[in-house]
Amino acid sequence: MLDLIAQRLDCGRITKNHRASSDTCLVFVVRERSALLNKAIPLFEDQPLISTKQRDFETFAQIVRAMANGVLSKRDSRFYLTRPFHEGGVGVTVGSRDI
Repeated sequence: MLDLIAQRLDCGRITKNHRASSDTCLVFVVRERSALLNKAIPLFEDQPLISTKQRDFETFAQIVRAMANGVLSKRDSRFYLTRPFHEGGVGVTVGSRDI
């Protein structure tokens, strides 16, 4: 499955989830913001995940877009979710302002 996603997106890489542990799971990693915005996020918006991970994805997409729009920076360590993922939290707050 990861190979198919990597081929479709033509970006990212497949790697071990935790290099220093006995965890043998593989993960697909995309670090380039432009690839996230133009390839990965649109794919998973068009083809939503059929699991509780969809809410996590929606939050992630909101954060990436906020960073791209300059609302949130990499250095801003004060952002936090307004509600935990398991409570359906998709809002993100930076200091006292919502994004």
